[in-house]
Amino acid sequence: MKETAPITLTIDGREITVTPGTTIIEAAAAVGIDIPHLCYCPGLKSTGSCRLCIVEIEGLRSPVVACKRKATPGIVVHTDSPTIREARRFVVELLLSRHPRECLACDKSGTCQLQRYAYELGARADHFLVEYPNHPVDDGNPFILRDPNYCVLCGRCVRICHLQGAGILDFIDRGLKTKVGTPWDRPLDQSGCDFCGSCVEVCPTAALIERQQRGRGREWELRRSTSVCGYCGAACAVDMHLKGDEIVRTSTPQQVDYLCARGRFGWAHLSHPERLTMPLVRENGTLVTADWAEALDAAANGLTAVRGQWGPGSVGGIIGTGVSNEVAHAFQRLMRAGLGTDNLDTSLGFKGLDVLRDIHEIYSGKRATLEDIAGADVLLVIGDAARRSPAIWPKVKQALASGASLIYVGFYHGRLAKAASVWLRSRPEAAEAVLHHMAATLLRLDEGGRLPGRRYGDFRNYRTALQRALTKPVPDPEGPDESDLIAACTFFGDLSRKAVVIFAVDGITRGTASAAVNLAYLTGRTERAVYPAVSAANAAGILTVLGNGKAPAESGSRGTPLFAGKTLVRGLYVLAEDPLSTFPDSERWREMMGKLDFLVVQDMFLTPTAALADVVLPASSHVEEGGSFISAAGQLVRFDRVIPPVGMGNPEILAQIGARLGIPRLRDVNDPTAEIERLASNCTAPGSKPALFAPSVSHFVVEDTPGISLVGYASCFHPVHDAKLRRSGFAELEPYDGDGIALSPEDAEALGIVEGVEVVALSPHSQVSARVKIDNGLLPGVALVSPDAPVALALLGGSWPLGPVPIQLSVTTT
Repeated sequence: MKETAPITLTIDGREITVTPGTTIIEAAAAVGIDIPHLCYCPGLKSTGSCRLCIVEIEGLRSPVVACKRKATPGIVVHTDSPTIREARRFVVELLLSRHPRECLACDKSGTCQLQRYAYELGARADHFLVEYPNHPVDDGNPFILRDPNYCVLCGRCVRICHLQGAGILDFIDRGLKTKVGTPWDRPLDQSGCDFCGSCVEVCPTAALIERQQRGRGREWELRRSTSVCGYCGAACAVDMHLKGDEIVRTSTPQQVDYLCARGRFGWAHLSHPERLTMPLVRENGTLVTADWAEALDAAANGLTAVRGQWGPGSVGGIIGTGVSNEVAHAFQRLMRAGLGTDNLDTSLGFKGLDVLRDIHEIYSGKRATLEDIAGADVLLVIGDAARRSPAIWPKVKQALASGASLIYVGFYHGRLAKAASVWLRSRPEAAEAVLHHMAATLLRLDEGGRLPGRRYGDFRNYRTALQRALTKPVPDPEGPDESDLIAACTFFGDLSRKAVVIFAVDGITRGTASAAVNLAYLTGRTERAVYPAVSAANAAGILTVLGNGKAPAESGSRGTPLFAGKTLVRGLYVLAEDPLSTFPDSERWREMMGKLDFLVVQDMFLTPTAALADVVLPASSHVEEGGSFISAAGQLVRFDRVIPPVGMGNPEILAQIGARLGIPRLRDVNDPTAEIERLASNCTAPGSKPALFAPSVSHFVVEDTPGISLVGYASCFHPVHDAKLRRSGFAELEPYDGDGIALSPEDAEALGIVEGVEVVALSPHSQVSARVKIDNGLLPGVALVSPDAPVALALLGGSWPLGPVPIQLSVTTT
C-alpha cells in the first residue's frame, strides 16, 4: 500500500516535514537549503550522475546522492560537512581539468553553475592534468551555439530533449571521448532539431548558449520581464531578458517550461535595421519620410475624403492576427464610430475562421487546455495540429510518458504516427470520413448502449444520417482498415479515461471539426475535451472583439468580402497585415489595391502591400504595448509592456487618428478592460445542451483521383514567410527558402526527380517553378507545400490553405 503519511526529517539541524516520495534535495530546497548540483534539474528525472549533491546521513557509512535518495522518517542529514565539501571539491576539480579556462570572456560567466561551485569550494583548475578534449564547435545555425568543450556531461540537455523536444541529443562515444551529440554527430540544423532551445534553458555551463546573446550583456546586467509569445494561439508565457530597451535573450518562467523556436528566438525583428521608425507619405508618386503629425493628418483626411465622396460603405479595414484585443477593439471603434463603416475583416478568413466560429457555436463546454493534454489518458490528434501550434507536441509527449494512448488521424509518417498507439491513415480530404467511420464503429461496439451520446434528443437523426452517409468505404486507398478503427475505438470508447480531441482550426475542414466534436459528445466528453489549436496568435480574441462577442457574420468566411463585388471599396486601412504576400491570388489583390483611391498601411516593415500605400505608419509589437490575448483554450491572457515602442505605438496611433475623426475617447484604448472581459467571457462561457450534428454525404465523400495530390501542411517553423520570422533568422532553417514542394521517395523515383532539382508544377489554378525536397514521411500520391509559402498560394488557389489539388510535375530544362 502506498505510503501517504507526512515524513519528518532533519537537514542541517532543521526539522522538515514533507510528503512521501520527496527527495532529500527537494526537501532541502523547500526550506531554502541549497545543495550543490549539476545534473539535477527540477522537473527532469534525476540521474545522480554528477555526484555533486552527495550528503551524509547519520548512521550510514557512505554519502548518498540527494537527488536520488528519498526522504525517510527520522533521518538526520548533513549537507555541508568538511568531508562532503572535500568530496565535492574533488568532483569539481576533475571537471575543471577538462574545462576551458576562459571565464573572463565567457558569456555564461556569473551564471555558470560550475564557476559558482568552483568559487564556493575553492577548487583549483590545475589540480589534475588531463588532455583537453578539443571537440569541434557547432555554430552553423542562427540560434544555438553548441560547444562540447564546455560540457560537464550532466545530461540535462539529453533529458529535456527527449521529454519535450525532437529527441535528437544523446551521449556518444566512451570514456574520456564521451560527449553529447546528435545522430551521426551532425550539426543541429542537419539533425532534425526543432530549435526549441529547451537544452539551452537547462544547460548549467556555456556548452549551449543563444547566439544572439553573445557579447550583448552579462546576466547580472539584464532585467527580466514576463510577456506572452505572439506567434500562435497557445499564448505561452515568455520571459524577456533586457539590457536597456533591447531584448538580449528569452527564457521560460520555469526551466522546464516549453517555448517553440519562434517564441524563443523570433524577436530579432524588433531591432532589425529594416524596421520602420518614421511614417511615410506619398508625394508625386513616391513614398517619402514625414513627421507624425503630417502622416496622421494625411491618413485621417484621406479616409474622410473617401467617405465624404462615396459614403461610409466605400471605406474598409483589414486587421492582421497577432495584435492585442485592445488594439483590435480600438481599430473596430475607429472604423465603426469614426468612419461609420462596418466593412471590417481579418486574415482569419484564410486561417480557420469558419472552423473557429463553428467551435464557438457547437462546443458547449469549456475548451481543453495544454495541461489537459498533458494529463489525458487518451489523445485523438487530427492532422498537423502539433506543427501549427508547436506547444502541443511536448504536452503529447508528457501524456505518453504517463501511459496515455495516442490515436493519430493523418497521412504524414512523422512523430505523431511513430508515437501513436493507432495510426488511422488518412489524407486531409478523407479525415472527416475516417472520423465518421470511427463514430459508427463506436456505436457498433456499444452493445450495452452505455454511450452518453445516445441519450441526446437529436441522437436518432444523427444515427440515421451517419448510416446513410457511410454507404461507401473510407475514400482513401491508403486509409485505415477495420482493425485500426476497432483498436482506436477501444481506446477512445473507454469512458473511464480522460480524453482530449486535438486539431488545428486552420488545418481541417468544417465537416472534420464537427465530426471531431461529435466523437467527444458521443462519449459524453462535454467539458475540456476539445482543443482547437490556432496557428495565428490571438485569433479567438480578434474574432470575438470584431464581432462584439460573436463571430462576425459571413464576412471573411473565405477571405475578405471587401472586394467581393457587393461593395465598391475605395478607401482601405490595413493594420498588421500584408495581403499581397499572405493572401492567395496575390495578383488579383494587387489589381484591386491599384484601383483604390486611398490606402493606409500600418506595419513594422515596408511590405509589398505597404509599398502601394498613400500613407505608411510604423506599427508596434504587442510586447511594446501590453494588453491581452484570448488563447486557443479560450482563456484571457494578460501581459504588460516590456519595452517602449519605436516611435508611436499602435494604441496611440489609433487614438490620434480617432481624435482627428472626432472620437477623443479612443485615446483610452489601453483600458477597455471591462468590455474585453465581457467579450472574453462570452467566448468561453458554456453554451446550451450538447448536440450531435448530422453529417452530410456531400461533405466528405471524396472520389479517388489518380496522380499526385498537393496539400498544404505546416512545416516545423511555420510560417517561415512571416516578415517578422524572416528577419529573425528563420529563413535559414527552411530548405529552399521554405518555398519548395515535398515528394515521397516513391513518387520522386517514379518521376525521375532527385532532391533539390527545380520542377515546373502545374495545378488547375496556376503554374510555378519550385525545388523538390524528398520527404520520407510522405505516403505515395501526396505532395506537400508549406501553407504560407508563395508556391502554396499560387498552386492551391481557391482550395488554399488545405487543398487538395491535382498537380503535374516536370523537370525544368535549361
